[in-house]
Amino acid sequence: MEPHATPLRGTYCSSLRGCSVWKVIGPILTASKGIEEDRLRGHDFSFPIGSGAETLRILLLTPSSVQPDAVQSTTPRLQQFSVSTTTGGKRAVAILLSEAPFSSASGRYNLDGLLALQVLMVESLPTMLPIIPVADAACFLTSVQEYISGLETIELQPLINIESPTTAIATLDSTPNPSMSDGQYTDIFSRYMAL
Repeated sequence: MEPHATPLRGTYCSSLRGCSVWKVIGPILTASKGIEEDRLRGHDFSFPIGSGAETLRILLLTPSSVQPDAVQSTTPRLQQFSVSTTTGGKRAVAILLSEAPFSSASGRYNLDGLLALQVLMVESLPTMLPIIPVADAACFLTSVQEYISGLETIELQPLINIESPTTAIATLDSTPNPSMSDGQYTDIFSRYMAL
């Protein structure tokens, strides 16, 4: 999907203009209808979810921002984002797997930045934040749209209130499925509980 054709609505923080990532993400954002610039506090992007009652806030990182020489400035930013008390929203960290413009990207993406981000989160945050891996800047808005669609789908799923493993097994055993026997349901659940 072309950046200017995306139906995604949202806001990016004007502070991105002063970051090195602006040279690759800036043209995508400024060419996209529905994406506006504003001052955001503690995050780089804000996107409405569903009807707009909830918001997805995104912190954008790059492989260079999680390298050892940059971790000292990235860690406090990540920690602040993690404990942000802004109401009515979800949070995620997007990481560009390639900082090169699409036209010069080799087509191979280095996963070192993604792995370094995961290690940084484990070492510095009380809980992991969702991560949106983005192949390159040209894929950013599409990746965010897919992530939001996934959130909307999850929210539409009916919640099953299972109070105990016994109740879960009873629920599975009472759910008809012609391709699985009752014993297979119990076996699958037992294996899951053993993990």
